[in-house]
Amino acid sequence: MTSFVPSVRTFLAVAALVGGTGLALPSDAEAARTRLECRSALSGQDASMTARHEVDGNRRKFTVEVEARPGGSFRRGDVLEVEVKNRAVGSMTLRRTVNDLVGDLNFDTTAGPRDQADPFPSGFPAVAAGTVVEAGPFRCALQRR
Repeated sequence: MTSFVPSVRTFLAVAALVGGTGLALPSDAEAARTRLECRSALSGQDASMTARHEVDGNRRKFTVEVEARPGGSFRRGDVLEVEVKNRAVGSMTLRRTVNDLVGDLNFDTTAGPRDQADPFPSGFPAVAAGTVVEAGPFRCALQRR
């Protein structure tokens, strides 16, 4: 049996080929980043939800945003409970902006006292592709983006 030991010349030729085709191997930093996202819209209504979970090294962020047209089935002050994997993680209150009703829930591992995000609550479930997120009547499963 003959063993193959690549030469420096072979290594450089392969590296040039990969570099010349635009193919690149992910760096350690890129491999440590993940972004999961999903969207949900209510049929027949101008109302939608976006959920996002991002990991970048040791930092983790989770966001759920809802937008709805005024005059539909949502009202200013409505409270939507947010669940991840059927576990309550928080709530959002819809507020009126110039054009829409909006609500959001934001968690961040680096959240501070003046940030718009809160620290993750204890017992926040592990998140992966396929994890179901719900906010009131909205429901979607996170997918890699």
